[in-house]
Amino acid sequence: MLDQFIGRFHPLLVHIPIGVLLVAIGFDIISRRKAFQALAPSVPFLYLIGALGGIFSCITGYLLSSNGE
Repeated sequence: MLDQFIGRFHPLLVHIPIGVLLVAIGFDIISRRKAFQALAPSVPFLYLIGALGGIFSCITGYLLSSNGE
């Protein structure tokens, strides 16, 4: 019952890490310019959040697939 509820969040959780990783890549690219160097320290944190989000997305995808619907 709980796995069904958590599994239904999979479509939402799939897209959040993609957006976070795209922001991290964008920050990484533009932080090479002198005007945006202040963004550089946030890049590793964004990569970590994106990776953790991907892991949670995989877990919810497994729970959704084990639902059997």
